Amino acid sequence: MEALVHYIYDNLGGGAAVYSQQILENEVKKVNARGLVLYGVIGCSFQSVDKEMWCNYFHQKGIPSINLEGAFQTGAPTGQLMTRVKAFIEMLS
Repeated sequence: MEALVHYIYDNLGGGAAVYSQQILENEVKKVNARGLVLYGVIGCSFQSVDKEMWCNYFHQKGIPSINLEGAFQTGAPTGQLMTRVKAFIEMLS
């Protein structure tokens, strides 16, 4: 979770997706993450391609990920989103 916060709020992901991938990999190593939650906005083809690339890359490295898409969310997460994230976390245990 800490890696995700750094990635999003420190704006470390600027530039080509391969640079963001390197930053994600460094963060995964730093916090010894067991998995990745990748989230993008529906309809953004650039994000969709990047997330699929990262999913495949980290899968080959033995790091599971979940690829989620949604709208800009201002309130609490939906039940469906929470169910998917909880199931992913249970799988990591």
